[in-house]
Amino acid sequence: MIPETDYLRHYGIFGWCAHGCLGGVYRWCEDNNWHDPIHYVFEAGTEGAEQFNRTMNILYKNDEAREKNRIAGWSFESKATMPLQAADILAYEFYKFIHNELIEGKKRPIRLSARDLFRPQEMKFLKHFGKSDFELFIEEWKQEALTESNIS
Repeated sequence: MIPETDYLRHYGIFGWCAHGCLGGVYRWCEDNNWHDPIHYVFEAGTEGAEQFNRTMNILYKNDEAREKNRIAGWSFESKATMPLQAADILAYEFYKFIHNELIEGKKRPIRLSARDLFRPQEMKFLKHFGKSDFELFIEEWKQEALTESNIS
């Protein structure tokens, strides 16, 4: 368990997930020569919506980060938004894959449903992050992005 801190509470696990999401989108954009701004959509009503929002606000206020991540804006939508349903399915299958690979030591073969979703050329966009990655994220935010005036 990672201890509760101001940075964790304000920018924690969900902010880290938003940051990781943007990193994956950035990589896809670079690989596909995509330069247009992107409107990011997150699930409404999630426990960490405030952390997503704070993280996006910090990135948006920084001209370089906004341009690099192609942030046109962001919103929170219901699960009636079809791409969010697809993202849930992908997240579930990736969770099952990681659990089998890391926790259960490859106890069973990859699920057929996951095999259909995880195309080899797209595996680079799916990444598992551990506790040390999260701690590094928090340290980077402390050093580069956060000031006491950002914490509300």
